[in-house]
Amino acid sequence: MSLMNNYISKEMNKVELSHTKHTSLFMLFFYILIICRLLQRSFKIQNFSYVLILLLSAIGIILYELFSEVLKKNIHRLTIIISSSVGIILYFIISKTSFVYFFNTYYIKNFIDIDRLCYVSSPTSFHQFTPILILIVPLFSALFLFLRSRMLATLSMIILILPMLCFWINRYDEDISVYLFIFILIFSFDSCVNSLNKVSFEAAKLYIEASVSKRNILIYSTILAFAASIICLLFVNTLGTKGYYQLKDEKNYAILNNGEASKNRRYNLSYSGYTTNNAALGGPIAVNHNIAFKVKSSQPYYLRGVAKDFYDGHSWSKTLDNFVIQTYDRDINSNKEFSKYMGTYEKEELQISPGSLTTSTLFSPLNTFNVISNRNYIGYDTNNTFMILNKQSVADSYKVDFYSSSTGIENFGSVASTSYDIPYNKDAKTEEEQKYYNNFVKSSYEAYLQVPSTITPETYKLVTDITKDCKNSREKVLRIKQYLSTNYKYDINVSSVPQDRDFIDYFLFTEKKGYCTYFATTATIFCRIAGIPARYVEGFSMNNVKDANGDYLVRNDRAHAWTEILISPEAKLWSIVDCVPQGPDLLSNSTGSSSSYIGTGPKNTTGRASAAKNNLKINSNLSDTIKRIIAKMGYFFIISCIIVSIIILIILFKVFKFFIIKRNIMKNSSIIPLYLYIKHRLKQAGINNPNSISDLEAAQLIEDENLRPYIIRLVNEYYAESYGGIKASQIDKKHYYRFIESHIKEKQSSIRYFINKYLFVYSN
Repeated sequence: MSLMNNYISKEMNKVELSHTKHTSLFMLFFYILIICRLLQRSFKIQNFSYVLILLLSAIGIILYELFSEVLKKNIHRLTIIISSSVGIILYFIISKTSFVYFFNTYYIKNFIDIDRLCYVSSPTSFHQFTPILILIVPLFSALFLFLRSRMLATLSMIILILPMLCFWINRYDEDISVYLFIFILIFSFDSCVNSLNKVSFEAAKLYIEASVSKRNILIYSTILAFAASIICLLFVNTLGTKGYYQLKDEKNYAILNNGEASKNRRYNLSYSGYTTNNAALGGPIAVNHNIAFKVKSSQPYYLRGVAKDFYDGHSWSKTLDNFVIQTYDRDINSNKEFSKYMGTYEKEELQISPGSLTTSTLFSPLNTFNVISNRNYIGYDTNNTFMILNKQSVADSYKVDFYSSSTGIENFGSVASTSYDIPYNKDAKTEEEQKYYNNFVKSSYEAYLQVPSTITPETYKLVTDITKDCKNSREKVLRIKQYLSTNYKYDINVSSVPQDRDFIDYFLFTEKKGYCTYFATTATIFCRIAGIPARYVEGFSMNNVKDANGDYLVRNDRAHAWTEILISPEAKLWSIVDCVPQGPDLLSNSTGSSSSYIGTGPKNTTGRASAAKNNLKINSNLSDTIKRIIAKMGYFFIISCIIVSIIILIILFKVFKFFIIKRNIMKNSSIIPLYLYIKHRLKQAGINNPNSISDLEAAQLIEDENLRPYIIRLVNEYYAESYGGIKASQIDKKHYYRFIESHIKEKQSSIRYFINKYLFVYSN
């Protein structure tokens, strides 16, 4: 009778599994098609190929069938995985292609291109998504079918919600609303059918044949699905589909609009007495000695006010003049390269108290990651300079948090004397070095390599002569700095630059003297011609003059301009190149100031912090793009991490508990704990003891001929101890434990075996 019941149960299970498999295939294709349709609509993908999507889905189905039906043993599956991995490695070795280069070319570059196109509302191309889809669609298809086959359809449907959630978070709410009714309709219907399949499957295991008409169930499921869809649409039409980030962005947009007025009050050297003609560099200056602000810090620093990247032959400006609202502490030291160059860096802070200088700029050293100003909105740009957004000028003290290195990487004078090289070279001789320069420097920092057409051939020739025979970029910068410092005189008594002459050309070959803006502009363009990303910066160079309270006094005669060069593309580290660090001292002395200056330049810090993207800017730097996405997904990311951490802790606790119980069972002189443990494990494996018969009778009914004698002997020993008080058991507990676990492992999948053994731990 037992054999007949088992046969009936197996046949009924086969039928239910067959129905489940067919349903799963249908739902898989539907979900993939609707998600791809949303993808096509949201990203405006041209030439979208649904044929390729179906082929990729078919590959996923084949992978699932291969691993679930053909390869029954784990060793066979492991062999296929290892062989495939070896094949991939051999491909990269034979083709002499770097995996990093491959990944950057086919994935990261496409991702950045898609990101750029989306934020200017331009159409994208299907070939940009193809590498990503080739990876995701087959894996998703195989995972979907695997979960369905394990009666975990609910989990598979939760995974399906994630793409919809991503579309919603990324502001494609209007596109979602078009397909929301269809998605919820099919989703609800699938949920009902899945519940029916699960109940039928469990009934088959108990030899029960479902008597409810499936036709009626399907009708009720359809009615319920329609009702759920209509209710959801009513909520959407009433409440809308705007997400948290969209509402937040609307508020930020209003703040940034108000910040447009603040942009007109950003600092430039004219605030400190330099020329008031922002359209042209150079000319006579008249610097005043008023106290611009006071600084409470451990030592003097270069304080950055504004950094500019575009030079037109007469003046500097910014290519992207957008600011992002600072709403959290930004992590600008997220990779190993940062630590490599910064050494044992420390977090430091300084406090700035405004004086006579009226500006919306918040001054800060290099590598600043946070500026705190009470009751104010802070904005920062791609050059990591800061500005107050809700007021036109800074009236209160503010605190600046930044990283300070132990290597002196912030100042090129320190870099030149260390063993750290600038890891790129425009004139690299090897193909690998040239690829690195093109992929990580030229493409990502293009704005900082811009050179205008006004630069004369004589200037190009001069840079070539200065940098000839240089082995690396560090030597090029050092030669440029030395040449300008030794061959040109610092002097504020200069003539006006003719309108028809390039500013640099006039300085180099006619004027041959000038102040900080002359040297900084020339050094920046010289570095760019030599292939080194550089930017022009205006701010203040602090000296050692203090007030009675020990705060540094920063006067307007300390206003200064300098060059910053890119040291490490991966770490986004910049270093100051100041061809005339003594400039502010000479300026102070020439105008009668009593300011003193010690050394060759204050210690400084820099960094090009990655910016979280909003609707008003496009960020071309790879690491900035990645950091912006993480910032945008921050709350979900943190919640996910917390949930995952809790799950991991629970799993670790369960595993630890299992080993404690196992140790107690082995050390206990009684056979009863082992018997109860094995009884629990056999129950998990589907071998139950009916309540109507004794344990010994149940053991004698076990069909497996290898297992039956073990259990019969164990039951007899259990009876002897429980009812006769005899503890002299001759059973080898370790042998019994290994035999039972080995037997159960053969009957169950690896995942189910692990879950039952360690997570559903037996406890006596």
